Amino acid sequence: MPIEKLDLTAWRRAISHVSQESPIMSGTIRENICYGLGREAGEDEIRKAALLANAAEFIEKLPAGYETEVDKGG
Repeated sequence: MPIEKLDLTAWRRAISHVSQESPIMSGTIRENICYGLGREAGEDEIRKAALLANAAEFIEKLPAGYETEVDKGG
């Protein structure tokens, strides 16, 4: 299919980029996990994301858990 006939929005939704760096933004761990989601996430969904990232055990041992404040660079 010629590129001119592609729907640009649909094409952009079909690709992604995964950086080798894991940037952290100022805020809570919960806010960092949910960043860019565009909707509210439930506790189960947030924990599942942390589990898939192999971070849940570490996060849950922190005194404030998912509400722990972090800053750029950790």
